Amino acid sequence: MKLIQTIVLGIVLSLPTTALAANLYWDDGSWDTDTWYLFVDSDGDGIDGTIDNCSAISNPAQADCDGDGVGDKCDAVSQCSGGTFDTSLVAYYPFNGNAIDATGRGNDGVLTGPVPTDDRFCNPNGALSRTGGTRDGSYSVDTTVDVDVPHSADFNFGTNVTISGWVYPSDSPSGSLFYKKTKNYENKYLLITSPQPGYARAMLYLYYTTPETALYSGLFPTNQWSMVTATYDGAKTRIYINGVLSASMTANGNVVDHTSPVSIGINGKFDDLRVYKRTLSDAEIEALFLADQDCDGTYDHLDICPIDPDNDADGDGVCGDVDVCPGFDDTIDSDADSIPDGCDLFNDQGLVANYPFNGNADDATGGGNDGVVSGATLTSDRYGNPDSAYVFNAASDVITVPYDPSLNIAQDYTLS
Repeated sequence: MKLIQTIVLGIVLSLPTTALAANLYWDDGSWDTDTWYLFVDSDGDGIDGTIDNCSAISNPAQADCDGDGVGDKCDAVSQCSGGTFDTSLVAYYPFNGNAIDATGRGNDGVLTGPVPTDDRFCNPNGALSRTGGTRDGSYSVDTTVDVDVPHSADFNFGTNVTISGWVYPSDSPSGSLFYKKTKNYENKYLLITSPQPGYARAMLYLYYTTPETALYSGLFPTNQWSMVTATYDGAKTRIYINGVLSASMTANGNVVDHTSPVSIGINGKFDDLRVYKRTLSDAEIEALFLADQDCDGTYDHLDICPIDPDNDADGDGVCGDVDVCPGFDDTIDSDADSIPDGCDLFNDQGLVANYPFNGNADDATGGGNDGVVSGATLTSDRYGNPDSAYVFNAASDVITVPYDPSLNIAQDYTLS
């Protein structure tokens, strides 16, 4: 395959607006019968965008340690640790409108009460929210308000476990990030409780470890996002708040196994729950909190655009990956048609009628100045699109628009 370095008359290319580099190739030197290739490299890493496993971020090595087809630099649910596939991540719940286990291991949950809500990055339906339900002195399970996950051998932990998730506790944040209970109180859970107004704390209890005592974290604020992580390594239990060790206690013994289901849900919001069958190190927990998915140098919990390395290039407060009108202010929409002015062909509030004639004579401004077709017939427009223009074959063929005050022309006007 060779790069064409000359202009060939008669070839017209239409490149994507996001392309940073584009080259045209032919495959074996023959100009008349062979296939042409358009090489688009939007992230500048030398990899064709059609096969790049992370086309938004430069990754010339195409590293994909968990083999899921998504390059490590773009993989928000990577099962990797230090570049090695991490089979110990047995459940991951991003809670993107559901309770599906993103690891693919099938530990899916069922929503029996929590509803989708905005996540910590303001993404709609990116987290779950719950009101009601308790984890009081009885620690009873309320299956009407939780995410319910059937039992799996993946949740038999032995002497190694890490449970980590993001919480936004309400002022009465009773609930759990992970709760497994039997009638014999052979429990294992990571609870979120409210010891005093304005603050929450986490409580870890694993039966049967010695001593059989719950571990409590320090206090953290309600009504804001915090990452809570709990670990057990056969020698100690630990709780971390926002990647920093908050409490620890000497403990030993195997965590008891049983077949009770798992319940998940706190009063407030919760998101990005991970369950590992190993003990993450202090450095790994800190890295989980200080994740930088788009490699732009801003940690996710501080990054308004955590998966967009260009962040908000046009300064309109909208991340580039969801920006409707890149390069222009998405918040300015003079005619309130949900199309920002910078990308709106009809953004003039003085536009009282627009007839694209796409299958009918309706007024596309929404002003209601629709036409009534009499005799005229649909035909292809100047771009060859069928039924996108009208042809008038007789003097009697006409499109009539009923009277409306908006069509009164007093002084300034434009007809086009």
